[in-house]
Amino acid sequence: MCIRDSQYTEEEARVLLNNNLNSSLKFVERILNQSSYQKQYIQYRNYPEIKPEKLFEFQEDSKKKGGIRARNFASAQLTEDQPKNDQETIVSKLFNMKCSLSQGKTITYCDWNHVNNDLLAVTYGSYDLTPDCEGSIMFWTLKNPHWPERVIKTPSKPMSCSFSRANPNLLSVGFYNGIVAIYDVRKSDGKPAIENRESPGKHLDAVWEVKWVSKGGAGATDKGETLVSISSDGRVVEWAMKKGLEFQELMVLKRQANKFVKEETNEGLNFRLSSGFSFDFFTTEPSVYLSCTEDGTIHRCSKSYTEQYLNTYFGHRGPIYKVRVNPFCNDIFLTCSADWTCKLWNFLEEKEKYSFQSQDLMDEVYDIEWSPYSSTVFASVARDGRLELWDLKESLLDPIYKDKPAENAKWPMKTVVKFSRHNPILLTGDADGDIQVNRIHGLDGGNEKEENEKLIKVLYPNGYQRMSREQNESTA
Repeated sequence: MCIRDSQYTEEEARVLLNNNLNSSLKFVERILNQSSYQKQYIQYRNYPEIKPEKLFEFQEDSKKKGGIRARNFASAQLTEDQPKNDQETIVSKLFNMKCSLSQGKTITYCDWNHVNNDLLAVTYGSYDLTPDCEGSIMFWTLKNPHWPERVIKTPSKPMSCSFSRANPNLLSVGFYNGIVAIYDVRKSDGKPAIENRESPGKHLDAVWEVKWVSKGGAGATDKGETLVSISSDGRVVEWAMKKGLEFQELMVLKRQANKFVKEETNEGLNFRLSSGFSFDFFTTEPSVYLSCTEDGTIHRCSKSYTEQYLNTYFGHRGPIYKVRVNPFCNDIFLTCSADWTCKLWNFLEEKEKYSFQSQDLMDEVYDIEWSPYSSTVFASVARDGRLELWDLKESLLDPIYKDKPAENAKWPMKTVVKFSRHNPILLTGDADGDIQVNRIHGLDGGNEKEENEKLIKVLYPNGYQRMSREQNESTA
């Protein structure tokens, strides 16, 4: 409802539309939120636990009536509530980020800003194979978990997003209608600064993932960045910001027969395209990346060879939704699939190293994420609404933490999981537009070399000798 056209008088409308009043109310709102969530924010920031001592308790000297009162510093200090069970010692729920605008909308992707560590971009769309409709991008911060700092309405459902590291004000977004757009978050008009709507290289189907890729690898920005996208149209495309968005086709994902998936016929498979869902680059080799498809195959590709794969990996029995390279050891990567499993691979080996599935999990695994501070820890979320946290150092068979609906209960499917890069925080997003913020306890890691050695020791207790894939196959 517009204030100018409402029941307010002209004088009341002038007051309510005053910028100074709105700014002051926003500050008051933030102060109230900081007060209400003080304990949660302290845990979020990983600050030391605050235990203020109680004020003096004066006790009258029993030998002298009305005499000097003795100071008694009771050792009672304000402490956090004790965890109820072992699960809560690992993960504790802090708060949720949601509002009326997000209710009922599926969270399709989220990403942290590289400079403002509290700024989270979240895309709200839908996984339903229905006609395209409007969506939104919301920007959340700690200042108010009940209302986003900004909302951008989009004509098509946004399916993925990524903040630039070199230019933190730029947010790339991939849409259901195949468009890739770049927003400048400093501008308040809500319009993309640049998009590929008129480009001949525009995707013809949903863009499931977009990422800024550093040309120098390992997060280096001195050599610049390019934008890469993958789509259901079977193409991996690199975009450069010059006169508009100029494209270079990195790979056309040709379908290959998967012996683990039944096909009606294998005839002509190499001439049909396969929908691409996710990709991830190796930080040690910035020109090499992994892509995964609806056919249950993973392809290792190079930007230098656009016509053929370097390697192909088989093992999943359904579409693969995400692939993630370990940030401490680039030989190792994870995948999650509609076949209810997560699998761990070494790109130098033909078959998966381990397969992970809880005994009570009988649903699709939608998203996975490696911990940025511990090489053996990863998280996954599934269609039945569960969150699982795995630590390979503790167990290769069961997760160390599991949050799932009780028997006969139904939760909205969880679609997104994301670690914070700078705080011990794990986010999940679901199909009801709810972002749950969790605090992780006791899973801190060491430096990069220590984490690399820890992971290798867990996966290869008898020693690990890095060889080419051909050498591994010959010695098998």
